[in-house]
Amino acid sequence: VDAMWEIHPMLKDWECMTDLLLEDPVNPEDGLDDIHERFLIEIIACCVKQAATGEYPIVRRTQQSRKLTSKELKQVQDDRALLTQHFIVTLPTLLTKYVADAEKLVYLLQIPSYFELNQYSVRRQEKNLEKLLQLIQEIVTKHNDSDVLDECSKCLAYMCDEDSSIYSKCNIVRSSILDDLVNAFTSSMKKFDQQNEADENEMYPLMIALKRLSAFAVNHNIANYD
Repeated sequence: VDAMWEIHPMLKDWECMTDLLLEDPVNPEDGLDDIHERFLIEIIACCVKQAATGEYPIVRRTQQSRKLTSKELKQVQDDRALLTQHFIVTLPTLLTKYVADAEKLVYLLQIPSYFELNQYSVRRQEKNLEKLLQLIQEIVTKHNDSDVLDECSKCLAYMCDEDSSIYSKCNIVRSSILDDLVNAFTSSMKKFDQQNEADENEMYPLMIALKRLSAFAVNHNIANYD
């Protein structure tokens, strides 16, 4: 992405890239296979980060450390607004399509952390906000992959910005998720305490509950959810 960023306009053609993922070709052989879909999603996530921050990759950053010019800052602001407007609408559809695929979810869940959150209110996209929040909650409930849970936690932490216009809705969903996680852990712990001995199968619900809870404890205050 870095090598092609300044010479290939498709790296900011969000519509083209997401259409490749969402299109339903008449002939299945004309579409992307699973590996190419995963690579494209990873490229999209890298492009979103580059467009929204203007930062060089770590290797080049140490060699070429400098502040962005006023023109570059304006370009970053414009790019961030455009990608936000596109993915506000498209991301829920992408997450729905790949909701069972942990490898793809890891990259898709990184995208909201580069949104201009107030665009949800400015563009009256509250319904798509609700869809995104519902999907995050569903993913936390269904997945036990550590990377997926970590990205859900980071994504929700970013969206629960107290200065944004969507804080109230995001915080309600966060509270619901944390309540569910704490209750699941408490319930599993009680069952575990009642057993004299426990094999791996009996310990599994407790370990999964702890895994989900610990992923959110890193980025959220769970002290009030007991």
